[in-house]
Amino acid sequence: VQAFERICGRPELEGVQLVLAGKKGWLYDSLFEQVAHVGMAERVIFPGYIPDDDLPALLSAATAFVFPSLYEGFGLPIFEALAFGKPVLARHSELIDELCAHLEPVREVIPFETTAELLRALKALLPDPASLAEKYTGKTCIGCIIEGKKGGKPKKIFFYNNCDHEESYREVGAQAVSYTTGVPAMIGAMLIMQDVWKGSGVFNMEQMDPDPFMDALNKHGLPWHIREL
Repeated sequence: VQAFERICGRPELEGVQLVLAGKKGWLYDSLFEQVAHVGMAERVIFPGYIPDDDLPALLSAATAFVFPSLYEGFGLPIFEALAFGKPVLARHSELIDELCAHLEPVREVIPFETTAELLRALKALLPDPASLAEKYTGKTCIGCIIEGKKGGKPKKIFFYNNCDHEESYREVGAQAVSYTTGVPAMIGAMLIMQDVWKGSGVFNMEQMDPDPFMDALNKHGLPWHIREL
């Protein structure tokens, strides 16, 4: 779970899920608490025991099979995953050493001992985020709900921008998450180079004049909108 949390922090991999299959056992409560604590309840799936008839569908859809257990005597789940052509990441043990010695080279079993080693293996196995951009559809929505008073009367607005994944890819070869990350940084650098934003010392962006920044967003592909609430 720790390795999954770190690898899936990248927005480009927001669709990747971790499926923890098997019956609930001892110390399971702490695992549920850990998943909830890091805000991954929708990314980590607990399907419980998987009947044999359902295993083919699950393994066929998997990117990789992770086997961290030290208590499985024979390692049958490893062979099941290999039968579906899936790379296996397995906790280092004498069992894994023996399996690796007898398996065909094309069948991949990657032993690991620490979370860091598992993380490196996951990074190597998961798809390159850049390769997913062409298939992205839909739009991002980034905004703020602002509430206050105007003319002595309560006022509430939604200030936001939408960016289309497909349009972003056609323009720059990247999806909208990358586009909405890069364009504001480019505008900030441009305003500094043009001496529109200037001063001595260290500044937070919010201390600068927002008007030229907001005008530039409209000109450089991130138009903003206001909706009364």
